[in-house]
Amino acid sequence: MSNISNKWYVRNVPCRTNCPADTDIPGYLEFISKGDFINAYKINLIANIFPGVLGMVCSSPCESSCRHGRIGNGESVNICNAKKSSFDYSDKKFIKIDPFFKNSKKKVAVIGGGVSGLTCARELSLFGHSVSIFEKNDFLGGLLVSGIPDFRLDKKIVEYEIEQILSLGIEYKLNISLGKDILINDLILDFDAVIIAAGTDKLNYPDAPSSNSLFVHGIDYLKNSLLNDSLESFDNVSIIGSSFTSMDCARTALRNHSKEVNVFARNDFQNNSHLTKELEALLKEGGNTYNHHSLLKVENNLSYFANTNSHQQDLLIYATGQFPDYDILDNKIKKTLLNNNGFDGVFLTGDFKTGSSTLIDAIADAKKISRIVDKYLMKEMRFENKIISGQKIQSKVNGKPTLRSIEMNYLPRINTEKIIKKKNNTEVGINFFTEKTSKNESLRCYLCNLKFQIDDEKCVLCDECLKVKPKEKCIVEITSISNDEHYSEFKSKRDPSLYYSKLFIDTDECVRCGECERVCPTNAISIQKVSKLEVTI
Repeated sequence: MSNISNKWYVRNVPCRTNCPADTDIPGYLEFISKGDFINAYKINLIANIFPGVLGMVCSSPCESSCRHGRIGNGESVNICNAKKSSFDYSDKKFIKIDPFFKNSKKKVAVIGGGVSGLTCARELSLFGHSVSIFEKNDFLGGLLVSGIPDFRLDKKIVEYEIEQILSLGIEYKLNISLGKDILINDLILDFDAVIIAAGTDKLNYPDAPSSNSLFVHGIDYLKNSLLNDSLESFDNVSIIGSSFTSMDCARTALRNHSKEVNVFARNDFQNNSHLTKELEALLKEGGNTYNHHSLLKVENNLSYFANTNSHQQDLLIYATGQFPDYDILDNKIKKTLLNNNGFDGVFLTGDFKTGSSTLIDAIADAKKISRIVDKYLMKEMRFENKIISGQKIQSKVNGKPTLRSIEMNYLPRINTEKIIKKKNNTEVGINFFTEKTSKNESLRCYLCNLKFQIDDEKCVLCDECLKVKPKEKCIVEITSISNDEHYSEFKSKRDPSLYYSKLFIDTDECVRCGECERVCPTNAISIQKVSKLEVTI
């Protein structure tokens, strides 16, 4: 056990801190670097439910916060592709996660079998509750099935990971619509808790007059392309919006033999950092993008924009978002919930609660709600997070503690092209890492979960560590330090009568090479792996 605080972990492991699902990214990258893809997949599975899916379509907030991507540190680790390799090179057998608690004899209804609903079902099943999913479509998976094109997401992975969830014994019923086939009040009577994870079914259109023009919403366009045998082709397609949906619609239209595809953003595409990969792919495939185009009206298949020329199209696609359909709720319940007041036994989650979000955000919210529901059912909080530090690593005992060096900061990030394969005339995009490249890329991990620390009682201020430090500020001479590791640096080197009183390893600058620990004559420097675990109370 350790006295290292959660605040230290949050500050020093930015990839995990910025993962909405709180995935142990350093942990699974370490397993991949050692070729243990099964345990890498299991870490992901426990935390984010859909590792194979996320390896292909996650918005990857972890990568933009990766310490490796900071100025002077090289490029961020290709975490998303590494995650995908944990699926590709595992044995593909369903991983059974042992329940956290015995059967509670509590029943939970989940409305919606998309990402949020499936996440709640998986979590609550592991918590010992009996879960039933009610889905209005004739399939589970929501937009994973009907909203993300095959060239971005292999549907066989979706099918596999849904079946893995259902293998826990979760019941589900298809073609059941809330407010039509079942009523919320009946569910409240029959179940101990009801979770509404119904997504965003109301389509949003811009407030721009339209006449004599052919148009469709992007959600419907993608659904038709994925679930129907054929999709009508149009020579010139215009798309309004700057989202994943707009990118997917544009790339789908190009694959459907459109000669010209133009995507118009009201703001600037470059402001949407989560779209970087999709933008690059669209431009490479021949699509066009236009910034600062605010739609005014549409007439006779001409789109008119503020402060610019009009554009001709044969089909106009509105990728302008969607929002929850609260009309499926009983009026009393709807009024109570929308006024941010809780309704006993009823909980909202995912996009139905927050509006359209990313896949990883929807999973994170569903995990959070699942724990709130568990507390409601069991009348107590049964989980807590703990910071655990492992055994101290010593080079004199265990050999070189890390494989890192300052030179690794300059190793380029390993990127991959989308490898396009044909399966039964269906295009499937694969994020592809070989086993070797996945190991090499994972070895680039900065090992932010390793804490290097100097024991002041053992340190004799011999300066041996200062002689081998690879960066100017990784070990600093200080006069004092606070509990939250804010220190006062020693500045009086010109006065020989003054001398620093302490040395401190700044974990924000440390490259985890271990050279300081190796040369320390008094074993004053310790290295410990720090982990954050969710444990049952």
